[in-house]
Amino acid sequence: MSDIKPSKIVCKSCGYEPNILSDVCIKCGGEIVKICGNCGHPNGVEKVRCDKCDALLALTPQKKIDIEKEKEETKPENKKIKIEFEPITETMSREDSEKKNYNRPKVEFNSNPVSEDVKKTEKEKKALSEYVGQIPKKSEQKEEPKECKEKSSFKNKRFLIVIVSSVVVSLLLSYFLFIRKSLSRYNLLFTANKYLSALKNRDYEKAYSYLSNNSKTIISFTDYVKTSEDYYSRVGSWDFKDLKIYYFDNNQSVVKYKIKEGNEWKDDYLNFIKEHDIWTRPYVWNLFEQIDEAFNLKDFSKALFLSQKLYLIDPLDPRSSGYLCWSEYFMRLYDKSMESCKRTIEISSIYPIKYYTDEDIFWYRFNYADSLKFLGKNEEAVKVFGELLQAVDAPFKSKCSVFLSRADAYARIKNYENSLKDLSSAVSICGEGVEKTDAEKRIAMMNGVMCEEALKFFKNYKYENARFEEFINSVLKNIKLQNPKFKYDISFSCKHAIGPEYEVFAEIKKISKTPEVVKNYSGRVNLWDRTLELNSKEEK
Repeated sequence: MSDIKPSKIVCKSCGYEPNILSDVCIKCGGEIVKICGNCGHPNGVEKVRCDKCDALLALTPQKKIDIEKEKEETKPENKKIKIEFEPITETMSREDSEKKNYNRPKVEFNSNPVSEDVKKTEKEKKALSEYVGQIPKKSEQKEEPKECKEKSSFKNKRFLIVIVSSVVVSLLLSYFLFIRKSLSRYNLLFTANKYLSALKNRDYEKAYSYLSNNSKTIISFTDYVKTSEDYYSRVGSWDFKDLKIYYFDNNQSVVKYKIKEGNEWKDDYLNFIKEHDIWTRPYVWNLFEQIDEAFNLKDFSKALFLSQKLYLIDPLDPRSSGYLCWSEYFMRLYDKSMESCKRTIEISSIYPIKYYTDEDIFWYRFNYADSLKFLGKNEEAVKVFGELLQAVDAPFKSKCSVFLSRADAYARIKNYENSLKDLSSAVSICGEGVEKTDAEKRIAMMNGVMCEEALKFFKNYKYENARFEEFINSVLKNIKLQNPKFKYDISFSCKHAIGPEYEVFAEIKKISKTPEVVKNYSGRVNLWDRTLELNSKEEK
């Protein structure tokens, strides 16, 4: 009987001993093998005996046992009993030794060590056989760890992608929210400084290069030099300092600085707009004179064209929206004028240079409210008109137009009572002229004394491609041709309904002792907005 060296389960790649049965190393993912203790041959972990030397691959020290010999040795032997006596000296020395080891633990020895080793070996072989039966084949066993490894690798890659993406997004957000804005602000001040320096040094070619492309379409370099020379020759030497950003937006901004003309330093401002992500200076001075001239000539279409060009070049200047407000209002583009007038009011309230007086703003607000009214937003218009009438600093005479316009808004929503009150207020404050005359006429409409005017409108109303009076005469003519023995006549009548509304009637009657209505037409005329609703058409 000779000793069997124990086998070991180790990683083929890193040498790690996991002490568990597995094909994959939990440390590096390498292949796990069972090293034979006798010959050192690497075997699969599921092997029970070595592929090379056929030795038992036991993980603990065992005895190499010959089974047949073992059975023979375990048979009882028939030996004669031999009795031997121990000398007295040995007995006494043994007793002394036992007394010294009295407190030591007792050790029990197996009476049959060979039999116990066999049983232990058989038990381990049985356990290994059961374990091997539970382990899948090597080809199948390798596939599962490979899939797990791929899944683990995929998860790791996905985690890295998420981390990298988050970092990139954070950097981009930081750039667009902070860094890009800071760079844009720096470039704005840099451009403003360069532009003013070029003007100060009378380097007009360089100054002209800072103008926006749209500005260069309305003024040539030659005209720009001439205009600049004319102005600065009158001013003389000048200087600037303390450039700051007064208002900043991604596409349009205002720079504040101090300018010295003569002996006094004063605040001034410059507008800048972005073209192709570059800050440029809008130049619009030559457009103001052209627009004013178009308004004086009542050429509102030309004024609108020039105002649109002005707004395109410098949208931050409140005068750009102001000119648009008036030109669109006079052209009856009320959806546009509503926006432009409102924008003029808003920009003027925050713009550092006050181009408009309080009275100017009053009329921009009036145009805004009147545009709302013409767009059918009468309730909103009434509210704005009310704010204008309550304004303390509003010119008294200007309120005449407000009362008339609010009366119109009330009439459009058929609030005739309030409309009549505003008309009466307008008559009391309006001076002699068109506005007062119009107010008095509308009051007459409300009081129901304009039936004659209502019938006139009824007769001239276009009906079936003809004036209504002509139409009903043609109907009468056909009736007479069909019944020549009888005489017929046409009668028109009217009665006041409510406010500026009147009911009108047209009848064709047969003349006899008992008049009979042959044809009957009726309608409702609204003298305020000059409309007619034809209610019925009857034949008898």
